[in-house]
Amino acid sequence: LAADAAARDRLAAAMANAAWGEPLAAHRALRHPGFAFTALANSMAVRHADLHLAVDGRPVLSARGVSGIDGTLAHFAGAGRALGRGLLLCGDLAALHDLPGLMACAGGDGGAIVVLDNGGGAIFDFLPVARVPGYRQWVRTGHQHDLGHAAALFGLRHHPCGDAQALDTALDHAASGGWHLIVCDTRTCDTVAQHRDLLALLARP
Repeated sequence: LAADAAARDRLAAAMANAAWGEPLAAHRALRHPGFAFTALANSMAVRHADLHLAVDGRPVLSARGVSGIDGTLAHFAGAGRALGRGLLLCGDLAALHDLPGLMACAGGDGGAIVVLDNGGGAIFDFLPVARVPGYRQWVRTGHQHDLGHAAALFGLRHHPCGDAQALDTALDHAASGGWHLIVCDTRTCDTVAQHRDLLALLARP
């Protein structure tokens, strides 16, 4: 318990001074108090939540579909009908894979879909396969899609975010009502280094 408390204190201090990137975006989103429940896509979203999710009694949901991402948006929208305004943390590929699920984002209490846009499949950067020639083309599944167009198509408010201040503002707007698509651009950030540095900090005796 003492080690856990010390690690949480170090986490809070680190996030107060952290540079922009996936760990900071996940921390700010998952700690925002304005939502009734939290939903998580698989892959990096679950791993970020393992470090940053506040234990405050709010329900936490996650569903593993085909390839780990099928139905992520629809699942979140459906859960909102029962639980109220929620927040979904997901990656860009999970969002793209289930774009038709945004059709379910109509009526209800609304919610925030927070997309960590790292340019496709960044979780694989943590694995040895990242050093194999052709990795980015064949494994990373990169894309150049602008999710803002999807927000316009399905009637969600779009918030492109490139820093913590923009994200905080977007989350505050989303907490007040309606459906919001918040896209955090982390393409130029070194998520692997940031995540590993944070883990090393928390594991320190």
